[in-house]
Amino acid sequence: MTSALTLLPPGPVLLVVAVAVALASRRVGHALGVAAAGTAVVWAWAVPAGAHLQATFLGFDAVLLNVDAFSRLMGLIFGIIGVAAVLYSYASDAESLQTGFALSYVATSFGAVFAGDWLTLLFFWELMAVTSTLLVWHYRGEAVRAGFRYALLHGLGGTLLMAAVLGTYVAKGTFLFASVPGGPSTAGIAMGLPAALAAIGIGVNVGFIGLHAWLPDTYPRPHIAASVFLCVFTTKTGVYGMYRAFPDGHVAIAYMGGGMAVFGATFALFQNDMRRLLSYHIQSQVGYMVAGVGIGTALSQAGAFAHVFNHILYKGLLFMTAGVVIYRTGEESLKKLGGLAREMPLTAAVFAVAALSI
Repeated sequence: MTSALTLLPPGPVLLVVAVAVALASRRVGHALGVAAAGTAVVWAWAVPAGAHLQATFLGFDAVLLNVDAFSRLMGLIFGIIGVAAVLYSYASDAESLQTGFALSYVATSFGAVFAGDWLTLLFFWELMAVTSTLLVWHYRGEAVRAGFRYALLHGLGGTLLMAAVLGTYVAKGTFLFASVPGGPSTAGIAMGLPAALAAIGIGVNVGFIGLHAWLPDTYPRPHIAASVFLCVFTTKTGVYGMYRAFPDGHVAIAYMGGGMAVFGATFALFQNDMRRLLSYHIQSQVGYMVAGVGIGTALSQAGAFAHVFNHILYKGLLFMTAGVVIYRTGEESLKKLGGLAREMPLTAAVFAVAALSI
């Protein structure tokens, strides 16, 4: 089904707006960013289920836009947190160029979760790695070195996913998802070597144990507003990609998710840096989502995506409150902080709400 809304998918539109934001003054640029992200929320709510936009690229059938229950949910929460994060960027004195990079990161995430074929998803997946790297690099200093490590690992993950997609095309003769018109009879990535490559490639984004080092290495480095964007999109788009690759689940993925939940929470306990602690906690919580996808039942997958929605809200809020503390005190070390609830009662109350939401 095609509707008027499918002719203006949010991913490409947000990319265009991101360029305008980067070039505009701070006030105008951030106002544009809020308006664009807010419009994306309305679009995700209003676009009819089953809407799709078909195209042909280099002779291959492609579906640039496909709307189902899970992609709509991802679009809604991505847009909501996008509005909040752009407002936070303005309040924390972020430059327009940084917010432009951030909005382009949001745009590529939208493109990935609304893709209706592997070719389109892979295209936006790789762009997401590029835009998030630029967002990290913009802060310079230690963020540049962390960004290089981030880019190398995500480049490797993207290459493995590309190999898995090509293997799936050889096995099925199409890049289309099974849920779109003209799609194959079997859903997901092809079994065998393509499945293993996809699990590892997507595993980089979700923070599989052993592939997770970029999370605590990268997220504490950039501007505090950049961390709010980073804590949301890469890992959650990864969960969505894992669902697309393994719609019926897989026991190994379920066990890995359970291991991530324990591993991330354990290592979070030993951290002194606020954002590093929260980064390990992201791995832990994404583990629950990965386990739900891996179990493969309708109930477990619904639970996984419900947790995606909830986690984005409270984790974004936790990173925002941590950023407020850093902004006010100039300190990131928990050992050097204490008694802030008396001096910053509103921040403490908001942090408590976010923490209790876990």
